Amino acid sequence: MPEPIKTLKRREWLAIAHGLALKREDRTRDAETFLREFRGTQKVTKFAAIVIAVLAGIAMYFAYLNTQDPGPAIPWEELTLAQQSEFEQLVSSGNGWLANDPPWIGGAYGEFAAAYDIHPRNRAATEGLDAVAAALVALADTPANNEDKRRLLDDINTASQNEYLAEHGALRRTRKRLQDELGVAR
Repeated sequence: MPEPIKTLKRREWLAIAHGLALKREDRTRDAETFLREFRGTQKVTKFAAIVIAVLAGIAMYFAYLNTQDPGPAIPWEELTLAQQSEFEQLVSSGNGWLANDPPWIGGAYGEFAAAYDIHPRNRAATEGLDAVAAALVALADTPANNEDKRRLLDDINTASQNEYLAEHGALRRTRKRLQDELGVAR
């Protein structure tokens, strides 16, 4: 190998030496490979790759957090025994109202909403409220006349006053549909 040219960086000289190798198997096979060896991985490219990897990791972390149920702000153990007992009675009673044939949605809503007020975002309360919302949405397909639709809309408006159900997507869409069918201003 000839003496390196002093003005070239080591990697540049090695790329030239590979490109000028006498044996074909030792020589750089194409111009793209030569340029890659000659230029090397630039610091900016490395830095950009690191930044992209870090940002992707942060985005994945926040996406993961977004899928997690935040759960109650106050742990169950911090509720008084009286609150725990009342909560459990309300959930049990709400489930009883839903088990009736036909289910009494107003009674179930009252019980689950009261349980939610005691322990917001508790899974048992939110599942009960979700069941109430599902029952109200299912009823939206059954009213035969405008009077029944108005009563159902009133029930949906009442249920939507609950913090949890206020953002319930299916309930909001059903309310909008009933308002449109009845020509009610929003």
